[in-house]
Amino acid sequence: MTTSEPYSYGQAVAAVLIELRKAADLSQREVAERAQTGQSNVSRAEHGSRLTLESAALLAPVFGLTLDELHALAQAQQRRVNDGS
Repeated sequence: MTTSEPYSYGQAVAAVLIELRKAADLSQREVAERAQTGQSNVSRAEHGSRLTLESAALLAPVFGLTLDELHALAQAQQRRVNDGS
């Protein structure tokens, strides 16, 4: 990534989801089972592609978060990366 390329919100959500999953020592499959969704949805979310509000709302509670809390973590991640801190 170059400095002219801002870190997108989708990338930030993806990074947060990966961090949360690894901290919980869960596989994508385990997260999918707990969220009652497909493993491919978890994979797409972790790659920052086509994350829907519905998917985020299913995934957040797996990590004990509300959708608003997941959003706040993603915004903070995006700011940290874009500000270089």
